[in-house]
Amino acid sequence: MRNAFKSLADTDGNPVIKAVYETSKLYHGPLKEKGPDLVCVANDGYDLKSTFKKDGVFGKGVFRGMHTQYDAHCILPNSIEIGQRLHIENIAGIVLDYFTK
Repeated sequence: MRNAFKSLADTDGNPVIKAVYETSKLYHGPLKEKGPDLVCVANDGYDLKSTFKKDGVFGKGVFRGMHTQYDAHCILPNSIEIGQRLHIENIAGIVLDYFTK
């Protein structure tokens, strides 16, 4: 099944799925068995949602626009240098470091 998701491509042949993770790699603790069997992460530009009301796999839904894990807006002082692509998981540490110096 994992390979089936990884091979999913849009009508132009572009890959839709960036990564497929097993539950055991992502979830820990007493409730991990309630997690999904697989978690798919889409490439930028694809939003993984589903409905039984559509006939096709690809299309436009009611909502337009989306964000990724990389494009939340954060305005930082010039004194903070970010040497990499900023990720949402980095923000808390950056803010804490700034205010505790």
